[in-house]
Amino acid sequence: MKRVSKKAKAMSQPIVIIAIGQLGGVFAREFLRKGHPVYPVTRGMNIVDQAEKLPDPELVLVAVAEKDFQSAMATIPAAWRRRVALRQND
Repeated sequence: MKRVSKKAKAMSQPIVIIAIGQLGGVFAREFLRKGHPVYPVTRGMNIVDQAEKLPDPELVLVAVAEKDFQSAMATIPAAWRRRVALRQND
């Protein structure tokens, strides 16, 4: 059986980005450059469905405008809450 290093495993872990605007796009490109698969979640998507498809991401980056913060945080599925990081854009 082939052993996978911790670094290689960490680099392949998926990243979810909620809101792919200007800042979300910057983060997405960098995560992709570092070898992480990136899964965007946009306003028109059902976030619960996305969490069922990807239950254990390495990170869930919330990159919404300040005015959308409360509503975005209210929709975060329980399975993702321990992985949330915020990058607020005003």
